[in-house]
Amino acid sequence: AGKLVGVTNLFVFVDAEFVTLDSFSETYTGYVASVGIQKNFNLGRMFALAPFAQYAATASITNIAGEDVEIPVSYAAGGLRVIIKLGASLQLMPEVTYMYNLDDALETGSVLPNLYDEDLYFGGALRFNF
Repeated sequence: AGKLVGVTNLFVFVDAEFVTLDSFSETYTGYVASVGIQKNFNLGRMFALAPFAQYAATASITNIAGEDVEIPVSYAAGGLRVIIKLGASLQLMPEVTYMYNLDDALETGSVLPNLYDEDLYFGGALRFNF
């Protein structure tokens, strides 16, 4: 994406997160799809900082009987990834992410389940580029 707008190391990403939700005396499973943007700032050859922002929405949720259930949940997230380059194609990426429930911000008056228990998350990934 960076080459299209003239900004180096700018990335657009799409991902999906599989979730299980115990709410309203029933169990739901499904996935949340998100789209985001990330900018890498290289700090030498082995390290990079990558602030990111993304928007996530419920894509598919089913109840324990396998019936599709509509649970409209939307989140905005932002954070920072520290990219540690272990080799030409292998990277370790610890990150901190702040989740913001947009449904709470809109105050729709409906009681929607909360997919995330906390606002601040620490995580990581091991990425292999090919």
